[in-house]
Amino acid sequence: MGRKFKQKHWGLDEAAAEFGCDKDTLAKYFKQAGQSPAFNDGAFATNQIVIALFGDYDAQKTRKITHEANLLEMEEKQSRGELVVKADVIDLVTVGLQAMVATILAMTEITIEQREKIIEQIRECGERVACGDKGGDAPAEV
Repeated sequence: MGRKFKQKHWGLDEAAAEFGCDKDTLAKYFKQAGQSPAFNDGAFATNQIVIALFGDYDAQKTRKITHEANLLEMEEKQSRGELVVKADVIDLVTVGLQAMVATILAMTEITIEQREKIIEQIRECGERVACGDKGGDAPAEV
């Protein structure tokens, strides 16, 4: 029957000395990695120290695979016409709104104030298309 080993309990000072780093730096790395002491005595496990100092390979690999899957899904939706590029929509809408503004500016049967009011409404429409209702960068001048 195999021998059972007791897991090493690393205090912050001991771990910093053993792994050749500053105690405060190691504490910062634990915090960034979301690591809290594994044991009731406030000590850390060896695998926690390795993750804090060198990163979590499995988590990074999972993030990469998830990202690649998301990109593939977006490409598939775009090829089926279920997803459009925002810049393309903005360009298309901008061309249409500019034509509307030009037509309104050429109209002589309405007052200048009426034209300005209509054009302002068109600009607001363009901003909502370009920025969404949540705000963002202003669209190109219509």
